[in-house]
Amino acid sequence: MLDTLGPAAVLATAYSNVVIVEAGGLAAQASAIYSAELTRRDGVWRFTKVVVGLDGYMGKPPER
Repeated sequence: MLDTLGPAAVLATAYSNVVIVEAGGLAAQASAIYSAELTRRDGVWRFTKVVVGLDGYMGKPPER
């Protein structure tokens, strides 16, 4: 989703779900939101701020 903040600025928002594949099948483990502010300078869009929010894992966290 994009929201216009001005002629050369936008706020971008995206959502995702973390799905873990294990021997027993698929399991939804977490949800995330990504929020970023972008500004256009010299014809190029650049990130000026990025925030990532992640809820707690449900159940056992993935192994590293």
